Amino acid sequence: MHPPRPRTTAVRALAVAGCLALTAALPAASARAAADDAPPAAVDWRVGLAVTAAHNKGQCDELASQAYATAAALEGAWVIQDDHLLKSFKPLITNAAGEDVYTSVCGEPRPPLGAAFPAGAFKEWRPVASGDEDALRAAVARGPVRTKIDASHASFALYGAGVYDEPLCSSTETDHWVTIVGYGTTLGGEKYWTVKNDYGTLWGELGFIRMSRDQDNQCGIATAAEEPVLNPAPYTAPSQNPWPVFP
Repeated sequence: MHPPRPRTTAVRALAVAGCLALTAALPAASARAAADDAPPAAVDWRVGLAVTAAHNKGQCDELASQAYATAAALEGAWVIQDDHLLKSFKPLITNAAGEDVYTSVCGEPRPPLGAAFPAGAFKEWRPVASGDEDALRAAVARGPVRTKIDASHASFALYGAGVYDEPLCSSTETDHWVTIVGYGTTLGGEKYWTVKNDYGTLWGELGFIRMSRDQDNQCGIATAAEEPVLNPAPYTAPSQNPWPVFP
């Protein structure tokens, strides 16, 4: 096993320490050890400079949400796994041949976002054990993770701030792709996942939502989670397609 590269270790330590500073002042070395050895008590990859601002997918269907969630997870992996500076990637919907069909599927132009994800950089999606929030916490401690949740309730559309707790949420009937970019606990003891949505920055907490954690997989947050695995640079491996495919 190769030792962590200096910048990658620093990014992880920042994501951990920046969140833990809300409740305790940890030395950087302690934060670094927590990030590398076991899932820490709290992580926020926005603090770790591995998350771009929330975007608005417009009126396109759920394939666009999957594309945006994919882009957000890849952006995090680009920083954390392959030691690059954060950049925004263009969300794609592809056909079976790997060609971009976003505009024809959505029936509207794609917002002018980001760069093309480099060929050969993506290796695979690694599934997180379904329904296991401890396994999900370990995965998110490694970087942002895409997942599919039940967002069918009006309470989700109307969310403004705080920890979202919807007891009517289904853990199996999921309908909306998002990206988990961290987790933590409020000063009042509420455990939460920090989730990036695609409704724009005027929704929720600047486009993000804190969703209940360790509440029996509420809203299916851990049902279909996947973490991206990248190839190391330089990218000489055959290209694999990380994007949603239509039809």
